[in-house]
Amino acid sequence: MNAQYLSVHVVHDFIVNRPPSVNSLDDRVIAQKIVYLAGQMGVQCGDYEFSWYKKGPYSPALTRVLYDERHNQSNIDTSQFKIKDALKDQLLPLKQAIEQNRLGLSEADWIELLASVHFLYEEYSYLGLKFVLDKLVSEKPKYERFQAKYALDILAKIGIVD
Repeated sequence: MNAQYLSVHVVHDFIVNRPPSVNSLDDRVIAQKIVYLAGQMGVQCGDYEFSWYKKGPYSPALTRVLYDERHNQSNIDTSQFKIKDALKDQLLPLKQAIEQNRLGLSEADWIELLASVHFLYEEYSYLGLKFVLDKLVSEKPKYERFQAKYALDILAKIGIVD
């Protein structure tokens, strides 16, 4: 088992109570965004660089790790690996933010929105909040401005945006 996959596995399992999967587009989106957001919380799951893609922040290297693990599944019992309490404390606000979906979005859409608005905020906040929100809605028309603002407010509460 790849050590980077193992860190992705334990973080993903802690945040959404299940291991990562590549079985569906939603599963892949969730895995990508959880690793991205965990990194923003100071918990690095590997040496992943994220850039903007159709579904928001995306790492080709992470995709390779996830698919490699799927194709080369080892017989290692992942339940023997636990996330450290200090990392749980760091990630708990993110777990709680993901549970704050009050918009009626699917889990994948909500996590995608959180990660996407964060990524755009990091890139464009110097141009103002209005620009960031407008940029998100233009890049992702499935979301509305009030949804993006709500996601930003949640991210501010957990301290990863100002």
